[in-house]
Amino acid sequence: MRKSVKRCLILALAGIAALVLGQATAYAWYTEYIPASTPGGIGASMTFTAAMPTEPYAPDAAAFEGPYTCTLLYHQYFGTPGCGGFSVDVTFDNVQAQPGYIAGTYDPTYFYAYADTARTFGCRTADGDFDWNTAFVVRTTDTQLSAVYVTTEAAYLLYELNSGGPDNGPDFYVNFAPVTVSCPTGETPSQFGLKVSNLSITIADSPVYGTQTWTYPGPFYG
Repeated sequence: MRKSVKRCLILALAGIAALVLGQATAYAWYTEYIPASTPGGIGASMTFTAAMPTEPYAPDAAAFEGPYTCTLLYHQYFGTPGCGGFSVDVTFDNVQAQPGYIAGTYDPTYFYAYADTARTFGCRTADGDFDWNTAFVVRTTDTQLSAVYVTTEAAYLLYELNSGGPDNGPDFYVNFAPVTVSCPTGETPSQFGLKVSNLSITIADSPVYGTQTWTYPGPFYG
């Protein structure tokens, strides 16, 4: 129930962001559970949310608002409607059963996230069909995801748990850089798809969470 509430809140905030930015961004989301690597350890639910950019694809790297903005304002953590992106929301379980948590140990460590990405671009014909003769793929390998506010700090997560909050975990996002797409006369640029694979959440030398990595090979699609 707690995870469902958290996911609904994220999608609601994403919808509000889309309204503020002046367009209805397309979202797709999936949740995968990664069990603990050892008995009695910590499992993780990873919820992936993709934000596909406005059609036609025409990112404006200088814009702070509108349907083609690519620039995030202060305390914004999502893929923009001009450039697109994705977020990863993590929820851990069994944290309060760990010896370090029971002992009340202060934990100054941070979580980090990495993933491979592939975005397919090309052109659409006047009738809206994707022209595969114009298609090309932009790939990144082992990209470090950006942190959503202070949620990647173990001390913050533990403080929330100690205050009676629900199971929680770090949140991450990627806001892509603009890509140049040149099209023949009569066709318009388009981002056809997004693929995210080899997603990993990691922490090292944590007195509560230990040293471990939660991995989901995927892929996720947007």
